[in-house]
Amino acid sequence: MSALPVVETEHRSDMHRRIIRAAEHCFSEFGPARTTMVDVARVTGVSRPTVYRYFRDREALLVEVVVRRVRAALSTAERILEAGERFGQALLDCIVLLVDRGRDDPMIRKLFVEQDQVSNEIWPVALGLSLEFWEPVLSDAQARGDLRDGLVLDEACAWLTEVLLFLVGRSPRDGALETARVIREFVVPALTGSPVTA
Repeated sequence: MSALPVVETEHRSDMHRRIIRAAEHCFSEFGPARTTMVDVARVTGVSRPTVYRYFRDREALLVEVVVRRVRAALSTAERILEAGERFGQALLDCIVLLVDRGRDDPMIRKLFVEQDQVSNEIWPVALGLSLEFWEPVLSDAQARGDLRDGLVLDEACAWLTEVLLFLVGRSPRDGALETARVIREFVVPALTGSPVTA
């Protein structure tokens, strides 16, 4: 008797993944604004009502795509922060990695950089993920005395999210070295109160 719910759960989980992969393909192919639920259903190989059983609308699909991609990048960034470097250097390396990942990910660029306006649903999700990641990092750094005095953590997290998106959107011609220089000279000192020393 107990096997049926497990099979059903596995089926739902598999279908969920298939729909997400199809949505990612459609968003890359047509752009988020021009993708329809019909497109996603066609690429998935299911009916449109099936897609609606898993996601209420295109915005919900966009949110899911953002969450998956951002969490993957944050997971790598977390390992950098845990590697034991001095905080300023670890912060620099972490931000550079996130900017590079964002620039290299066509979906992130489409959703946050190339669209005229970030959707009302995606921005709060991105900010929530950023708070979830950065708040404990900055809180620990503040407790150790690694942040500048008077820094308000939730404001710092929101600011850092906006800076990351700005840097992701800068021309790739700026190059990794120029991006690292900007982060080293401006972003990290704004948080730590001191420059990153080699």
